[in-house]
Amino acid sequence: METGCYIQGSWGQYAMGRLCSFAESYGWINEYSVNEDSQRDIDLDLLVELADEAELWLNENVAPENHSFGWVDGEFMLLTTADWQSL
Repeated sequence: METGCYIQGSWGQYAMGRLCSFAESYGWINEYSVNEDSQRDIDLDLLVELADEAELWLNENVAPENHSFGWVDGEFMLLTTADWQSL
C-alpha cells in the first residue's frame, strides 16, 4: 500500500461516509454499511463515531508497519510515522 491521499478534501461533507466505505472495502464490518450516499440518513454523532472506528480499524488491520492513516487539512492520508511527526 502506497503512502498518499486516499480521500480527497473535495468529498467535503461526504468524506466520513467515504471513509467508512473505504474501510469496508478492506474488510471492516459495521452494522450500518455506511457510504457517501447512505450517510445522509445517519445521525451526525453516530457518523463521526463510525468514521473514527473505521480509521482505527484501518490503522490496526491495513496500514503497513510504521505507517498510519489520518486526516491532514481535510484529506485522509496514509503516511509514514516520520511524515506524521514532521507535520
